[in-house]
Amino acid sequence: MVKAGILIPTFNRRKFFEVSLRSALAQTHTGIEIIAVDDGSSDGTAEYGRSVGDPRFTFVENEANLGMPGNVNRGMSMFGTEVGWCTVLGDDDWLEPEFVSSCLAEAARNPGAVILDGSRVIVDPKGRRLRRARRPRGDVTALQFLESRLRKRRDSFLTGLLFRRDAFLAIGGYPMFATGLAADDAFIFHLALRDRLVTVNSAPAFVRFHSEAESHLPGDLRVLLGVMDQFVDYCRTAGTASGRISGRDEEHLFRTLDACRAAVNSGNWLRHLHAALALDRGRDRLLKSLYSVGVDPEFAFTRRVRFDAWLHGTLGLSPEKFLPYRAFWHLPGLRSPNPCSRWVRNT
Repeated sequence: MVKAGILIPTFNRRKFFEVSLRSALAQTHTGIEIIAVDDGSSDGTAEYGRSVGDPRFTFVENEANLGMPGNVNRGMSMFGTEVGWCTVLGDDDWLEPEFVSSCLAEAARNPGAVILDGSRVIVDPKGRRLRRARRPRGDVTALQFLESRLRKRRDSFLTGLLFRRDAFLAIGGYPMFATGLAADDAFIFHLALRDRLVTVNSAPAFVRFHSEAESHLPGDLRVLLGVMDQFVDYCRTAGTASGRISGRDEEHLFRTLDACRAAVNSGNWLRHLHAALALDRGRDRLLKSLYSVGVDPEFAFTRRVRFDAWLHGTLGLSPEKFLPYRAFWHLPGLRSPNPCSRWVRNT
């Protein structure tokens, strides 16, 4: 029987962690090893983890906070050598009891598979169903995965994946970016380069959306812009080294990555701008800084950001204050994610 590992990185989410762990322990596949790595919680998570007396479960406590990427890589290194397939379960998410068994059954039908993409359901903080996660039908190549992310046709989460442990080690583990931004996408892309991303339609994972989820937390804009540079460099290197992408496909990959960077950078810039516009104090200073970044040719942005920043610099206007203006950019033909080099500051 194939042995599978379930890794739960956790930090200060005891209530949610209990649900995640129970779902891991409830898997119908009998060959399961579960490891939870606590990154220095202070809310009783460690006390609870130590109290669980199931022989399939190991609770590990970090001496220093490693962050999400470090936590994942440490936990993955601790599985026994007999573990062939692994999944990383968010400490605020949970799995259907048949999740692992259904994914392994699909892997058996696809002997060359390296990474499987399970079905997901998005839930609110109380666990109430919101919607199915977006995902195109059928298996996709690594490049098709990036394209679907760029076009917003696919949600991307670490929870809900099952991947070969030897492949995880072969690519150097989970990407160690400065933040978790785009790390899941880079990881999935890198593994999918070895074969493809295989779709599994049964036994979903449940992904919880709440205000403390890492993907929803604000961050320093310049740090986030730097992370997207890391993402592009990582994927370019992985694509070139794989030997599976060359010629026109390589050119297409590079254009897609540049568009991904511009689109994500612009989304983060706009979120910071809209938050600044809502402030009563310190707004002018923040706006000046944001608009300065928006016209800086060092950073990749879409034409919406470039035009916003240029308009402010030329006329002193902040057009994003007006809802009709925001709606205008959602019209067909105006939502291009491609990077724009117009309206930048001359150097």
